[in-house]
Amino acid sequence: MDIIDWLKEKFPDQLQKIIPAQMLCGDDGVVYEIEADGAAEEVFGKINSSAACRRIAEMQAIHDQYPSYGQGLSQGFAEQALFMEDFTDDYPNPRSYHDWTPSYRTMSVKQLRWYFTWRAKLRQGAFLQTDHTYYYVYLFELFNGIGCRKDAAGHADPLDAAQKIADFWRILQTQSKEFQERLCGWFKDFYMTHTFDISFAELVTTCRLKAFFPDAMQFPADAAPLDQLLRLLREHYKLNSFFQTEPMKAMLASAFLAVVHNLSPIFSIYGCDLPRLLMPEEHRFARYQVFKGALFAGEMDLHDKEFVFSPNEVYIWRDGAFFRSVGGGMRRSVHPAAQYIYKRCAQKISALAAQPISRQLSDEGLASALEQWLRFEYNMPPPLYTMLQDNQLQGWIDEVTECVFLADGQLSNDYFIAPIRAIVDRLRTEPMQSLIAMRNITRKRSLIALHRKQGETLSKCTDDAPYVPCSDFRCPSYGDLTNEQLCWYFTWRKEVRAGRYAETSPGYILLYYVELLNRIGTKDPFEDLCGVLKHFGGKNAYTRRAMPQWLLDYYVTRSKAETPRFEDLVQSHGLAHFFPALFLHDGARDLLLFNAISRYRITESRFYDPKHSQLFQGCFEAVATALEAYTQKKENRGFVSLLVRRKKNPDWLPFDGAPVLVARRMGVYVSIGRDRFVYRNGWKCETAQIVTDGAPILMGFVFKRMEAVLRVIVRYPYNITADQAKMLGQLAYADPQMPKWIFAPKLAACIDDAVAAFAAKNDLSPLMQSKTAKKAKKAAQEQEKISIEPPKPVVIDQARLEQARLDADALTEALIVELPQEKEPEPVLVFEEEARNTLVYADGGFAALRELLTPEQCALADFLATGDGIPPRVTEMQLEEINAAAQETIGDTLIDSTIEPIALLEDYLQDWLQTIPKGEIGA
Repeated sequence: MDIIDWLKEKFPDQLQKIIPAQMLCGDDGVVYEIEADGAAEEVFGKINSSAACRRIAEMQAIHDQYPSYGQGLSQGFAEQALFMEDFTDDYPNPRSYHDWTPSYRTMSVKQLRWYFTWRAKLRQGAFLQTDHTYYYVYLFELFNGIGCRKDAAGHADPLDAAQKIADFWRILQTQSKEFQERLCGWFKDFYMTHTFDISFAELVTTCRLKAFFPDAMQFPADAAPLDQLLRLLREHYKLNSFFQTEPMKAMLASAFLAVVHNLSPIFSIYGCDLPRLLMPEEHRFARYQVFKGALFAGEMDLHDKEFVFSPNEVYIWRDGAFFRSVGGGMRRSVHPAAQYIYKRCAQKISALAAQPISRQLSDEGLASALEQWLRFEYNMPPPLYTMLQDNQLQGWIDEVTECVFLADGQLSNDYFIAPIRAIVDRLRTEPMQSLIAMRNITRKRSLIALHRKQGETLSKCTDDAPYVPCSDFRCPSYGDLTNEQLCWYFTWRKEVRAGRYAETSPGYILLYYVELLNRIGTKDPFEDLCGVLKHFGGKNAYTRRAMPQWLLDYYVTRSKAETPRFEDLVQSHGLAHFFPALFLHDGARDLLLFNAISRYRITESRFYDPKHSQLFQGCFEAVATALEAYTQKKENRGFVSLLVRRKKNPDWLPFDGAPVLVARRMGVYVSIGRDRFVYRNGWKCETAQIVTDGAPILMGFVFKRMEAVLRVIVRYPYNITADQAKMLGQLAYADPQMPKWIFAPKLAACIDDAVAAFAAKNDLSPLMQSKTAKKAKKAAQEQEKISIEPPKPVVIDQARLEQARLDADALTEALIVELPQEKEPEPVLVFEEEARNTLVYADGGFAALRELLTPEQCALADFLATGDGIPPRVTEMQLEEINAAAQETIGDTLIDSTIEPIALLEDYLQDWLQTIPKGEIGA
C-alpha cells in the first residue's frame, strides 16, 4: 500500500492536503511534507513510525530464507545487517534486552527501533548507556563489515572495521570488564578471517591495543618461518653476553640461515626437505571455532595458512576449519637438527672471535645434540646417517660459518638478514687481532704466568678508542676486561708512554703498573714506575698504599751490587713522601713525610692551599721543634722515636696482590737504610724500621690541632675540633706501649703555643686573604640570589615569642644539675678577638653536614655509624663527596677510606649519631 493511500485511510477527517512537491531525503528514508488540522506533529510522528515499522518488517522477512541454527543463523544475520546498514531511527524510549545469543530475529520491533536509534547516536559520537546485549549486536555487525568503509567493489575495509572495533572496545573498557576475555579472542579471529596487508603486531599498534596482547607484540605473527625458528632458538638457548649484542645476534642468524641454504640441496638429493625438517613439529591440534558465541558469516579460503601469535599460540587452517595447538607449544618442539646447527654455528663464531665457550656450546653439549638428532630421525636415509656419524656435516657447518664471519661484502645470499662488513672490518684491525690472540692463550702453570704471557702479547698494541670506565680498582687482569675496555686501555697507555698522563680509572693505572713491574713494554722499568707513581699514586687509598710498596719490592727483587741506593733514587724522583719510614729521623721536619703516615692528612684539607705550602711547612717546623723539645724533656729522646720502632722477623711476600712473576734466588741480600731483606727458604725481613700502628693517630692529632689553631687565627669561616681525649683515646687502644705523658693536656698546649708563636713572627695574611676572598665571593653569590628572589615578609607574634622564652628558661632551670668538679679543665688556647668573628656551629657543624648531603650519602654514613639495615652501594665518588662536604662544615674528613672495611672516624661517631633522627636509629 502506498503511503498516501494509507494516510487517507487512517486520517480521512484530519488530513486536508498532502504536498508531495518537496521531499526530504534523510536517514529515515523519504518523508513527505504534510498539512493537517492542528495535528501536524502527531500525524508526522505516525508517518515516521509507519515508515520505520515497514522497514523493520521487510528486514524481519529476510531471516525466513535461512535456517535458524548453525551457520544459517550467522548468514541470515549478516544479510539482515547489510539491509539495515544505513537505517536510522529516532525512538525516544529505551527498551531492555537480555539474550545469550542476541540477533535481530530475537528482538521485538520496539527493541529494534531503540537499537537503531542508539546505533545512530553512537555513529555520531554520542555513547548512550544501555543493556550490554545491544553492545554485542553492534560488535557482530562490525565483525561482518557492517557500517565500515567500502571499496569500489563494495567490500568492507577490514582495517577500518578493526579501528571501529578497537574504538568501541576502549569505550566498553570503562563500562564493564566482562568483554575483555571475549574481545581478545574475537579480535584474533577477526585478523585470521580477514585479509590484512600488515602483521598482527602492527595492527595491534595501529589500533592502540598493545596492553591486551603483550605476547603477540613480542612475537610478530607475520615473521618468516625460519625467522620464527631463530626467535625460538634464542629463547631456548640463552648464550653468553657475547651473543646478546645486536651485531652478534645478526651474525649468528646469518650463519645459521647460510648453513641451511647451503645444506638444503644436499639433503634434497636424499628426499629430505631440510628447512621443513628444522621447523617446529606440530603438536596435537584441536578443531577451533572462530568467533565462538558471535555471529560471523565471512567466507574463508586460506589454503593451509598458519598464524603464530606467540610461541604457545598457533592456529592453522586445514580442510575448511581452523585448528589450534593444544600441546606444549612451539617452545619444546624445536627439532634436534635445528638445535645442533645453531649451537655449532655459535661455537665456531666464538672460536673465531676468541670468546669464552659457554657450557651449552661445549663439545659435550654438541655431541649430545647430535646424538639426539640421530636418535630422533630413526628413519633417516643411510647416506645422511653416515654423513652425520662421520662428522662431515660438522666440517660443512664450520666452513660456511667461517665464510660468513670473514665475508667482505662479495658474497650474495638471500638468507643473509644483516650486513656484517663493519663487524669484520673491526675484527681485522690490529687491536682486535691482538685481543683474539690474547684470549686464545690458555691457562698455563699459574695465573701469574698467564697474565704475563697475555701482557707480552698485547705489549705493542695501540688504539684510538673512547673512554670506558673500569669498576675494578684492585688490579684487574686482561681476561676480566671487555674488548671495549681493553681498547680504551691501549689508547690511554699510548698517551702515558708519550709522557701525557691522562686521567682514567684506577684499574687501568694498576694494570699498567703491573706491566712495568713485569718489565713489559719498557726499557727503563724503574724510571717509568716512578713516573706513574708520582702522577697517580694518590688516586685512591688502595693505590696510595699498594703502589709504593710494589716499587720497593721491585727494587729489592731486581737490585744488583752496582745499583744506587733506594733512598737516593726515590729522593731524586721527588717520591720521598711515599716512603716516610725510610726518611724519618730525629731531626726530620718535612711536612709531606709526616703527612704520608698521618690519619688526618692536612694536604687533603680544603683549608690547605698548595700556593702557600711554605707557610704550612714553616708552621709545622715550629710545631715539630716544640714537640722535639717536649719529648727530650720527658724521656731524653726525639719525637720521631715515638713513631718508629723496630720489629723482628716478620714474613714478607713481595708484590702482594699483584700478578708479578718473581725469580727467587738463593742468597739475595739487599739493605735499604735500616731495612734488610734476605731470601732464605722464603722472603724474610731480618730487621726492619717500621712505622707503628699508633703513629697515624698521633700524627693525625698533631696536624689537626695545628690546623684548628691556624683556622682561628686567619678567621676561616669553618672551625674544626681536635679533642685530645677523643683522638688520643684511640691511640691508647692502638698502641699500649705509647708513653702515658702523651695523653696529658700539655701536649695540646705545646702545639697551640708553637702555632701562636709562629703566627706572631710571620705574616699569615696570604692565608687570610685567600680565605676571605672565597668568603666574599660566596657572600656576593648569596646577595645576588637574594636580590633576584626577595625574601617574603615575616610577621612575628611577640606575645607567643615571649611566652616561648619563658617556657625555655623554666625548662632549663629544671634540668640543670650541679656536679662536683673532679678535674681541672683542660687548658684550651682561645683567641678571643678572632673567635668573635668566627662562624662556629653549635653542634660542631654535623647538622649542617647532614643538610648538605644527599639522602643516599646520609644513608651510607648512617650505616657506617650504626651497622643496621641493608648495606648501601659504596663508590669512591660517594666517599670523596661526603668527605669534601665534611671539610666544609666540620673541617675534617668524616669517613676513613684507608682501612678495610671503611668506617666513620671514631672521633665523630657520637656526634654523627646525634644527628640521626630517633625514628631511624635501629630501623
